[in-house]
Amino acid sequence: MASLNPHIWLKHIESWKQSGMTQAQYCREHHLSAKAFYYWKTKAQRHEKAPEQNTPTVTAGFAVARIEQTMPTTGLSLSLPGGVTIHDIQSSNLSTVIQLLEALQ
Repeated sequence: MASLNPHIWLKHIESWKQSGMTQAQYCREHHLSAKAFYYWKTKAQRHEKAPEQNTPTVTAGFAVARIEQTMPTTGLSLSLPGGVTIHDIQSSNLSTVIQLLEALQ
């Protein structure tokens, strides 16, 4: 009986496709469970037909977290008490930011 290793099953499925045998014949000749063979063949077919996705597949017990940037920035951001936030602070606009902070005091 073949191991539960998916790679072994995939090799058997490819070998079966090349053999010209029916699934039942192949399974008998290689001492494989016909039910297990069908399961892995179906799983492989679903995987082949699945469209490319940008989001990883979620497996049971795990969740996919995606970080989305809400505001594109190239510099630093400064959040002040009271809800004021200054975005895109760079060396080229630092003097303006300093003047703004002094005015907000």
